[in-house]
Amino acid sequence: MTAKPAGRGALRITRRFTVAGDDPYSTIEWEKRTALITGAGGEVVFTQADVEVPRPWSQLATNVVASKYFHGPVGSPSREWSVRQLISRVVEALRRWANEARLFGSPEDVSTFADELTYALLHQMVSFNSPVWFNVGVHERPQASACQPYDSLVMTMNGPQKIGDIVERRSVGLPVFDGSGLTQVCAVKANGAKEVFRIELSDGFSVDATADHLVCAHDERRTQRVEWRRVDQLEVGMVMRVYPHAAQTITPSGAQREVSEAALAGWLQADGFVGQYDSGTNRSLTIEFLVSGDDELAWVMAHLKRVFPDSHSKTRDVVTQDATLGLRRIRLYGESLRAFVDKYELLRRGTDIRVPQAIWNASNDAVAAYLRSVFQAEGYVSSFGQSSHVALAVISREWIEDLQVLMLREGIYSRVRRKNEARPDRHDLWELDVSIASERRHFARRIGFISRQKRDKLERSVAKSGKVCPSIRYPEIVAIRSRGVMPVYDIQTTSGCYLSSGVLVHNCFINSVEDSLPSILELAKTEALLFK
Repeated sequence: MTAKPAGRGALRITRRFTVAGDDPYSTIEWEKRTALITGAGGEVVFTQADVEVPRPWSQLATNVVASKYFHGPVGSPSREWSVRQLISRVVEALRRWANEARLFGSPEDVSTFADELTYALLHQMVSFNSPVWFNVGVHERPQASACQPYDSLVMTMNGPQKIGDIVERRSVGLPVFDGSGLTQVCAVKANGAKEVFRIELSDGFSVDATADHLVCAHDERRTQRVEWRRVDQLEVGMVMRVYPHAAQTITPSGAQREVSEAALAGWLQADGFVGQYDSGTNRSLTIEFLVSGDDELAWVMAHLKRVFPDSHSKTRDVVTQDATLGLRRIRLYGESLRAFVDKYELLRRGTDIRVPQAIWNASNDAVAAYLRSVFQAEGYVSSFGQSSHVALAVISREWIEDLQVLMLREGIYSRVRRKNEARPDRHDLWELDVSIASERRHFARRIGFISRQKRDKLERSVAKSGKVCPSIRYPEIVAIRSRGVMPVYDIQTTSGCYLSSGVLVHNCFINSVEDSLPSILELAKTEALLFK
């Protein structure tokens, strides 16, 4: 097919494969098949019967087209069932836009364009990328790609990483989790500024994406089918997939100093002070730990000696009504603390506290030490009959949500709940709760507590029989809120999906090529990875 200019804004199209007045769909034989996709264990992941496809198309092509590109809920009358419908939907939308834009020189040129494009798509001579098949002809003004904001966490083999960091570092080849195992990032792209929506789930997990981003969502729980829906098609009450154990990270053992730094950072965020006092004789940079009992004192002091061997600490008793608490304050001063404070973002206090960036991608030993400090300082164990909980509550919602995702790195599923505060001068509390028996047992093995008292309570709670957390959870969507317009980023994986904060989402299709040999070779490599 060639396009010949015929004056400004007018294109002439020459027919190469079609005849005017003949139906392009009659140039190929058709048959009906069943599209079927099974998982590693033989379970049916997707099926659709009586799918009409061209006879020369492979069964793999049938499965891909029916499962990913047909529009409409599976099993509903509005569901597409033929490749004719799919191609016609896209081509007719392009024909309409071409007419509206007056791109062609005559109505005959428009018809030639539509027929030749239909023929090329039908005979697999060319193909659009996935966002075109998903969106064109469905929405009046579709987007060609879907994105997430900078701080969206992608579950990688090296721990959760921000999608913006992955794109800026061009981390092609990075192993990421997709619910079934590991896949690889094969392309990245910064995609400008767009409106972003947050989908909040009943167990506290959430995912942020643009309106056209595809996510796995269902009308009912425990379905075996993987159903992809645009964010703007979601409704409160639908369920999404959270994978509690699929992104468990195993990294080499951490160096002793890294582990000790993580332990101290967690304690200072949970039950400490970092900053400079406005009064007193010493107004330099200060870090201060509040500990209760000898076990907590020994934990903090051991890590202080490793991280700050040359710094002098002052320990003093804190007078309380209950002298058995054994409260003490451990204080260090000086600019020598600055690098540590900055590395772990410890000047963020109150509702601004977040899991430090240095913790997200630290070794498993360091992450466990960080969580052990946080849970010891702020956490508790409670038991009521057969029901037991390991929990902690803080005023920073973002920190508690970070901790929930960080726990997935350790293979531990937890829930987040809001505890409303009636007093107007107090913040609401956000509680992270590990209540399922299998998850409390894993918490005891991997994280645990420091003090003998809390360890004993935990051991008694895990000795009880209880539920086992399934490999896939189906929490309900409880809210869909706009976060406003912000910079957004795309990644593409070889499997076509990935876990964002433990939630299954579709990837973007963003292959592009520049007019240079290195770019062309990079495209060839990417395509090989995608279609191997």
